[in-house]
Amino acid sequence: MRVISCYFVLRLNANYSPLRDFRASNTMYPTRLTTERLILRKIVLSETDFVFDYASDPDVTTYVAWPSPTTREDTREYLAEMLNQWDRNECFEYFIVRSSDSMLLGAISLVPEDHSVTIGYVIAKRFWGNGYATEAARHLVRLALAQKEIFRVPQ
Repeated sequence: MRVISCYFVLRLNANYSPLRDFRASNTMYPTRLTTERLILRKIVLSETDFVFDYASDPDVTTYVAWPSPTTREDTREYLAEMLNQWDRNECFEYFIVRSSDSMLLGAISLVPEDHSVTIGYVIAKRFWGNGYATEAARHLVRLALAQKEIFRVPQ
């Protein structure tokens, strides 16, 4: 897992709360997105086995912010919590799916935090080196930058 953080500067005024606005509605984060080669879709519990397979690989989860699952039940609980966080507009986690054959490759998340948006991803090891995470992350960055409150990315 490689994690990138994208920090965005927001216009502020007395009536503006970035955290409230980010979490007020998840309509700015659709449940399905497409790129040239990928489909990003909201996670589902039915993919627990696939997620467990890549998330229990120590090479894949070396740098993740969550503990590696030791059982499929751990993985199911993690996915359930991610769905709860989506419903609370706290974290928007997508499966990364290859369009050409509907192969599930990994996951990517967008987490709004006050004045920033953090994007993190994890890809199953056998799919490394194909630019899938980069393509998915670029798409989420464009989605975040399309929000009217976000006007630049500081360097």
